[in-house]
Order: sequence, then structure tokens, then C-alpha cells
Amino acid sequence: MAWRLRDDPPDAAFGLRLYAAGRARELAATGWPAAVQQAFLAQQHAAREAHYRRVHPQAEDRAIERDGQAVGRLLLARDAKHHRVVDLALLPAAQGQGIGSALLRELQRAAQHAGQRLCLQVADDNAAALRLYLRLGFVPEPSADKTSAYRALHWRAAVAQPA
Repeated sequence: MAWRLRDDPPDAAFGLRLYAAGRARELAATGWPAAVQQAFLAQQHAAREAHYRRVHPQAEDRAIERDGQAVGRLLLARDAKHHRVVDLALLPAAQGQGIGSALLRELQRAAQHAGQRLCLQVADDNAAALRLYLRLGFVPEPSADKTSAYRALHWRAAVAQPA
């Protein structure tokens, strides 16, 4: 299983397919006709992408590929204080195969090298991703917003204490 980050973002059609895969379980519960689901997904995806461009205009948008095929996306914003994983998504068929773990370890090394924290958010209902982040040493951040459907986490390399 050879994977890599491409230097370019995923194409628009793949981006929508990846977004739809991440919302499939949620939409299946609506009972909406397929055409309504597709229209809803297209509108929500476009709104999310516009938000990302507005809030993180300098973010690196890169496709994740395995064996030459796009299987995911990484959107990473870096600033003077931290590196932020804005979006990290893999198609269901590519999940659970170590790609996300390996990618996050690379991001941790880069943040450590820069002397910065690595931050991200995870949906409260994404138990598998939360387990992964906790296993990799991410720590939940306290939140005053008890209504949010997302949990903020951060990682910082351990600093050696003087003897």
C-alpha cells in the first residue's frame, strides 16, 4: 500500500465524492430521494469549500493518493502559532489501513520541527477518528461551547526537562 501526498488539490468531482462519502450515513437516515440528497450535498460542499477559502486562504490543499488513485484530502493551514488540520478525509475503502496514522505522524514531525502545536477538530460522532487522535497523543481542549458538534484537540511534542 503505497500512499503519498500530491502537490495539488483533489479535483472538484473527487472532492464532492469524498464529501458525500463522509455524509452518507447521515443522509441515509433522512429518507430523501437521491436527487434531493445530491442537490443537498452539492450545496453543502460548495458552502464548506467557500468557508475554508475565506477563513484559511493560504491553506495547503493536497490530494492523498494510494497506488496512483486519489483516496483522500488534506487541507493544512500554518501560521505563526500552530499548524491546523482544517480537513483530513479518506474514502471509506482507504480508512483503517494506516494512511491517516502515517500522515498525522508526518504532520506531527513537521509541527515539532517548527516548534508549533498541531491542532484539529473532530466531529463528536466520529469515534474512530477520535480514537486515532487520542492514540497519537492529541489532547482535547476545554470548550465553553457545550452545543458544538465538534471537539477541538491539539498535539505538542514533549519538551525535555533539564536534569
